[in-house]
Amino acid sequence: MENELERGKSIVNGLHERLRNSVTLKLIIIGILVLILQIPTFMIERLNARRETTGKEAQREIFSQWGKKQTVGGPVLIQSNPDGDIRTILPEELTIKGTVKPELRYRGIFQTVTYSASLQFTGKFAQGAGDALYFQLSDVKGLADGKFLVNGVAQNAQTPASLKAPYSPGFAIPLNPQMKNADGTVSFDFQLTVNGSEELKFLPLGRTTRVELASDWDSPGFIGDFLPQSRTITPDGFTAEYRINELNRALPQSWTGTRESLDRESFGVSFYIPGNIYLQTMRAIRYSALVIVFTMLAFFFTERLTGCRMHPVQYFMSGLAVVLFYVLLLSLGEHLPFARAYLVAALAVALAIGYYARLIFRKNGPAIVEFLLMLAAYGAVYVMLRMEEFALLTGTATLFVLLIVLMTLTGNLNRENGPNRN
Repeated sequence: MENELERGKSIVNGLHERLRNSVTLKLIIIGILVLILQIPTFMIERLNARRETTGKEAQREIFSQWGKKQTVGGPVLIQSNPDGDIRTILPEELTIKGTVKPELRYRGIFQTVTYSASLQFTGKFAQGAGDALYFQLSDVKGLADGKFLVNGVAQNAQTPASLKAPYSPGFAIPLNPQMKNADGTVSFDFQLTVNGSEELKFLPLGRTTRVELASDWDSPGFIGDFLPQSRTITPDGFTAEYRINELNRALPQSWTGTRESLDRESFGVSFYIPGNIYLQTMRAIRYSALVIVFTMLAFFFTERLTGCRMHPVQYFMSGLAVVLFYVLLLSLGEHLPFARAYLVAALAVALAIGYYARLIFRKNGPAIVEFLLMLAAYGAVYVMLRMEEFALLTGTATLFVLLIVLMTLTGNLNRENGPNRN
């Protein structure tokens, strides 16, 4: 009876030892832990999205007080026909010259870009007869100042509705039959100071439209239906020049009724804030599974080389440290530049992993190796984040190199001891 108990106990101990040393079982456990760790990673991704939404709400509050994204265009000539229809005539020539002064504004820890633009609109209409000149401005609250000359005579702006202009928002300048040049044309010179946020766009309403922009903002984004014919971007700012003619746009030179929308096409510039923390954090989270797998495999091979077995809980704790990196990055990035926040978070997590490896293996060598491997992993991810245009290429190359390393390290796992056999 005792012999049978001893034999059963021996079988159980042997099975336990085989399971404890089973490479396959350990890898299955690691795979399950990686999947489980995607749950807190997803929660951090949601947290990042909520913080971004909160930031956008703070931005909208600033926009409502200063001025929203602006789209400016015009003027156009409004003409009433005897039958009561409204005819819209676009200018023959339209030249826009502008200087934009952006400024970072804060609401708590959230920041956005506002600007004050000094704009001059000059040009002429081939036909002078009309009721009013209408000028489109998407957020009239942002009109800080304006001087309006028609044929060299100062005029006052009114609301479009008061002059029966069929468009809005914006303002209108009344005309009378005497307000035309000797050749029958009407010339205009509008000088505006417009406050807005993030974007400034123009409408190509002239038969020929020329726009010249200058600003001290060094990270512009050119947006809309047309790109500048020439542009210069330096650390001191940018200049851009547009040339658009009647054949390039979709609008006709004139039409009756309101069948056409003045803002069918637009173009301009956005004042981009480089290193948006929420966008960069979201991009970093996309590589989280790769870093978690890398960390656990580093511990796995250290375990195999040192002979000191790790408990699944210890694998799980090392994975949690990697997940915590993204919370650190998000919280630090709201107060520090992204590069500095990334460096501090990476150092903190790498030190934590190295310290944990020292507690597990009780040797300095494995701890230093784990620390350096984590720094290398976060360094590789940072390079991929910075190389936006080559992110897919660098990510694929990194995965391929990691695969080759894993193939090299796992090639001898099942090799039997003893002489080779044919």
